[in-house]
This record gives sequence, C-alpha cells and structure tokens, in this order.
Amino acid sequence: MALAFSAGAATKVRKNTFQGFVVPLKGSGDVARLVQDLRQQRPLRNATHVAYAYRVIELAPDAADADAPVVELFNVVEGSNDGATFGAGDKLLRVLQRWDVHNVVLVVSRTDASYSGQLIGAETYKLIVESAKLALEQFAVDSLEPAEAAKLAITEMEQPPQLMPRRAAPAKTTIQYEGTSKMVDGVLHGTKKGRPNHFMVGRPVPNQSDESGPRTLEAIGISKEELTTLRAVRMPPKELHTVLVCVALLLNVKDVTWTGCRDMLHASSFCAKVLDVSADKLTARQVHCIRAVLSDAPLTPDTVRRVSSVGATLFAWVLKLLDAYDEAHLGLSLAEAAESPSSGHNDSLLELAVQLDPPQQPPPPKTHAVIPTDLFTPAKPPKIVDHGRLVKHPRAPYYGA
Repeated sequence: MALAFSAGAATKVRKNTFQGFVVPLKGSGDVARLVQDLRQQRPLRNATHVAYAYRVIELAPDAADADAPVVELFNVVEGSNDGATFGAGDKLLRVLQRWDVHNVVLVVSRTDASYSGQLIGAETYKLIVESAKLALEQFAVDSLEPAEAAKLAITEMEQPPQLMPRRAAPAKTTIQYEGTSKMVDGVLHGTKKGRPNHFMVGRPVPNQSDESGPRTLEAIGISKEELTTLRAVRMPPKELHTVLVCVALLLNVKDVTWTGCRDMLHASSFCAKVLDVSADKLTARQVHCIRAVLSDAPLTPDTVRRVSSVGATLFAWVLKLLDAYDEAHLGLSLAEAAESPSSGHNDSLLELAVQLDPPQQPPPPKTHAVIPTDLFTPAKPPKIVDHGRLVKHPRAPYYGA
C-alpha cells in the first residue's frame, strides 16, 4: 500500500537541500514505521539528516471509567527526534504546538552535498522551521474537500494582486533652539546657544571664525592653483625636495623626508604656519641647519625654477628670511653690501687683512714626566735597514773539480 504524505517545496542553500513532509498518524506506536517507510521514498533516499516530531490524540489508560469527563478520556502524546541535528526535533515539535496540529508526523530532511557540512552554520534551524511550515501549509491544502479546494482556488484568483506599499518618506525631526538656530535630522543650522558655562565667565571667548586660518599663500606670491599642483607631486626632483626641507626646518617639522614634507603640505594649517614665520621668530639652530642644507646642495633661484616655479618662489622666500635674520642679529645687510662692493669700509678691511702676518705654529710643549709629548714632535723619516734582500752580494767563483 502506497504511503500517503504531503511534501512542501524544497529549499536549496549552499549545496544543502531542505524539504518538509507531513504524514497522517493514528497512534504513537506507528511513528517509527511511518518514518522508516517515508525514508524509502525517492525525495528522502539521499537525505543525510532526517528530523521529525509528532502529536497524536489517544485514549487515556484509565478511559474505562464512563463517569469521567470527556477531556480526561484522551491524552495528547508528543515526541521528537533530532536526526543528527542537535535540537531540530524540539524546533519541529514547537511548530506543531504553536499551530495546534494533531495526528501527524512532521518530518524535515536535509541533503548535504558539501564536504565540510558547515556551510550554512546557524541558518540550519531557520531553514528547518521554514521547510516545516511549507509542508504544513501543503498538508492543509491537501486535506480539504474537493469543493472547498475549488472555492479556495477561485478566491485566490479573484483577489487583485497585492502591490507593495510605497515606503513613506521619513519624517524630518526638527529641534528649534533659542534664537534662529535649529537642528534638522541631526544637522545643526546656525549657532546653537547652549547652557551658560559659569567657569568661563569673565574669560575672553576665542573667535571661531579665525580657527581655520588662511588657506592660500598669495601673500608670498603662490596662488591656490600652484599650491594644489605642488601638493599633487608624487616624486619631487632633488632641488624641489631641498627647498621643502628648508621650509620644514622653518616650521619645526621633525620628519624632513619626502613623506614628512608631503604630510606638511597637506596639513590644514600649512598656509597659516608659513605666513606666521618671520625673521625675529627664527632661532640660531634653525638658521644653522638651513645653511648646512644649502651648503650641501648649492642652489640658485634659476636652477630651482627649471624644475618648479612654486619651488623657486618658496626658495626666494627662504633666502629673504635668512637675509632678514642676518640684518636683525648681525647688523649687516647683504643687499646693501652687494650694491656697493667698493665701499671704503670693505677696502680698509681688505688692507688690514693683507698687512697681518700669517699665523705661526705654536712651539711644541716641553717634555713632561707624565704626559707624553712625543706626539707633538715632527715625525722623523724612516731609516731603511738592509737585511740582505735589497743589496745583491757577488757570488764567489766556483772552481769545480
């Protein structure tokens, strides 16, 4: 006799196939036989996991008492089996209890075609429950009488297709503050006036409009487009890198490599720091380091201009700062000295330098009993001692026999 059962739609997820089945049940003693017969059917022959649960109404053992109420004459017998999936039977039994279904065996099979068996992970239980619900829905349709099934089909055909409702536009949340400021969807419009800070009473309030500072170097002759071009350089020439090293030393930047110079150029406060540099703020250490860098790589504005016009402008700005520093601390203007090289002051210095005698070498110290003084005496020429290798001696005549 063929086994009557209802099968739900199969669900395939990552090489795993889930399908639910419902078999009518008359007694709890037939559960094992029905499940065994069901596993012989084609959809379950290759199943790797088979979990099931059942609920059946049976007569109570003490049902012989005719005076007992009808409710006490029957008992609901329940049971489940995990089928190699821990907790799957309890999930299926919970579905039967919530849907209040009796006299059926609910079976869910899983066919795992993967090698690891762990491709779906925590989604296993969700797929088992969904397959069980699909099987119960199909069982409900199969249990209807032909006339009721026809009425249900006609009703579904007459119903217009349900369109998804349009998603309503989210309502804007507006918070009005004191004055003209307000916040719309978390964005502040205007200036919020919060609670007064009593700890700041009497203290000057910093001007928030000057926090960002200037964004261009037009004051020293560099436009915004030229600064953008300089920031876009990926691998600078040696001359341009040397100029940027001098600028980094003026701004007290510790990392003078190209990476550090590039970070300096892209800093939001770069323009403000450059415009804030003046000759009276320079230190002797900064000037010494910059002159050491320029002495290692002698540069001129023309050589720098050949590789970068922005670099030439920055180099002229660095030289101007150094000249201003010399004029402020040494009292000497290099620009005036270059304009009048034949002044009397310079001629007198030259004549005085010519009249001076050359410095004499100090005499070597006297012999000391403790401190060795032979280190200061001039070295004597080495004396060659012949050991017979440099002079060839004449051989004695040989008188053979």
